[in-house]
Amino acid sequence: MAVLQDIPNSFKQVAPIPTSIHALSTLPRPDQKTSTKIQEILSLFNDIKAGKNIKIALWEEIQLSPAEYDQLESEIHQDKLLEGYIQDKLRYDYNRETSRLVIRMPTAIHECIGRRIDRFIDSRLEEIGRGSGMASEFAQKILVMGSTTIHLPTYYDPYGKPSKHDPDASYKHADAEYPGVIIEVAYSQTPKNLDRLAHSYLLNSGTSVRAVVGINIQYGGDCWYKATLSIWRTRIVRIDAEDELTVIKEPADEEFRDAQGNPTDHDGLLLHLKDFACEELTQDLAGQDHKIKISAQQLCEVLCAAETTSGSVKSSIPLGVRVRERQSTPEEEIRSSDERKYRKDEKRAARRARKDDPNY
Repeated sequence: MAVLQDIPNSFKQVAPIPTSIHALSTLPRPDQKTSTKIQEILSLFNDIKAGKNIKIALWEEIQLSPAEYDQLESEIHQDKLLEGYIQDKLRYDYNRETSRLVIRMPTAIHECIGRRIDRFIDSRLEEIGRGSGMASEFAQKILVMGSTTIHLPTYYDPYGKPSKHDPDASYKHADAEYPGVIIEVAYSQTPKNLDRLAHSYLLNSGTSVRAVVGINIQYGGDCWYKATLSIWRTRIVRIDAEDELTVIKEPADEEFRDAQGNPTDHDGLLLHLKDFACEELTQDLAGQDHKIKISAQQLCEVLCAAETTSGSVKSSIPLGVRVRERQSTPEEEIRSSDERKYRKDEKRAARRARKDDPNY
């Protein structure tokens, strides 16, 4: 295992700045087509897309009414370049229950941790899948979904518009509507936000999401390398003679890497095969509920690998070798004047079609 103390200081200089409820502006006036708040959010997205040096937390929260969120979605959909960039590079969640938009800036650390945990889990599922019986058939149908967007209804309004979530990693049975296991990576500034997110996943999915795993990396201060693990699940408990669905956090913020970067004696991440799909799909697993485990040592190795990805070795073109520039295709050689001409021709054809069509 690499020595964590050897991580260069340059890495420490890019630690996430504190999260905040972003105070954009007051509520929009009724006579505004696009509210000031929506315009500022779109400007924020475009600034990120343009690579401008903006000060934004890795987890930025904005209060946004459902109507404003719908307007934001519409504006994004109309700008195809921005929409494509957001889908590829950004993640944002919107919870209609709390009217809260969360913009998340996934870093190389997020991506690397997600990919490496995927490898551990996928390897174990493949091992189970090579066996026999219902457990084998079940494991073969678990799909690694990565950060695929999840739309969840609000549990008190299941027929209303859904909330949107972009997890760091998720795992879904081929026959299930929702993932069974979701993994989120957070920093020390966002544990409460992660707790709210876990409740939303578990309750709004109607318990179809069985386990939410939270990895919290506490960069900064005296605990630069400290990292904790939490797992949220649902449980029905008896309260005042009534059954109540409750979210249980076990383990709860338990340390698996200490402040010096060493693995603790924590058991690590422990999941069960039945966690990967809703109860309706796991009833045949009785007596065949295999375990999927990643030890504290392995989790530390995952974090260490993610934190030390900035290498310096690169290839170079040999001296004396000429680089041939890519030649433009005929389609790319169309001049802007031609494009304007084509747009005018299209408008002229559309007007002619309306004139000739008696239905207009």
